Amino acid sequence: MRVARVRGEREFAIEHAPCPEPGAGEVRVRVEACGVCGSDLHFLHGGLMADGHTPGHEIAGTLDKLGPGVDDLAEGQRVAVEPVVSCGSCAECQRGRDNICRQAQLLGIHRPGGFAEQIVVTRERAFPIDEGVSAPLAALTEPIAVGVHALRRGQLEPGQRVLVLGAGSVGLLTALAARAMGAGEVWISARHAHQAECA
Repeated sequence: MRVARVRGEREFAIEHAPCPEPGAGEVRVRVEACGVCGSDLHFLHGGLMADGHTPGHEIAGTLDKLGPGVDDLAEGQRVAVEPVVSCGSCAECQRGRDNICRQAQLLGIHRPGGFAEQIVVTRERAFPIDEGVSAPLAALTEPIAVGVHALRRGQLEPGQRVLVLGAGSVGLLTALAARAMGAGEVWISARHAHQAECA
């Protein structure tokens, strides 16, 4: 398969790599869309991506192989990928709070990510999506989840005023989520003119 890897300062190379095989409880996703997150750009411009690293954690695609023990999904099914890799056994994971597992890693940050033709993830990280949802839109599942989580943590109630700081992808999606969740007013700051225009 083809994979994009960091090579040198602020450069990528398209290389060939063996196609990953799913193990027990895993699925292989043929990547159809993978977003470029602001954190990817910060890591790249800051020289924090190791040589040979494959970024990308906003992933959507189609299942093309199921590992042993996965019987509730089907090959050809479209999914969005949650990029968290947690230990599954610590107290937080056992409470269903694996997003704050002390051993947690992210695809595209700590492990090879979705800038590849195929990626293997655990079954519980592959979420079926409706056929009518495009792959680029489905790849926004992860960043919009960040915004929805923030609004829930902030205990947003209908009619309240919301200020979103920053109009990157997460900020814009958070503003949309706030409107959908009943905010009375939504204000947003933007660093760049094109972000302000989009907002």
